[in-house]
Amino acid sequence: MNHSKLTRWIVAFTLIAAACILSSQIAALHDFAGFLWLFALVLLITATTLAVIRDRRRRRPT
Repeated sequence: MNHSKLTRWIVAFTLIAAACILSSQIAALHDFAGFLWLFALVLLITATTLAVIRDRRRRRPT
């Protein structure tokens, strides 16, 4: 099954965001927890934006 480049970026951004959220719970990275949460939020917003762009491209009649 072939996936578009946008799909790969969406999955990558989502997985990196999940890793940021999980790593913010580690005691050694507690000082950077706010930054990690903010970075994860930005990544999730970016992934959502890419998903909307991908969906609009697929719906466009040709």
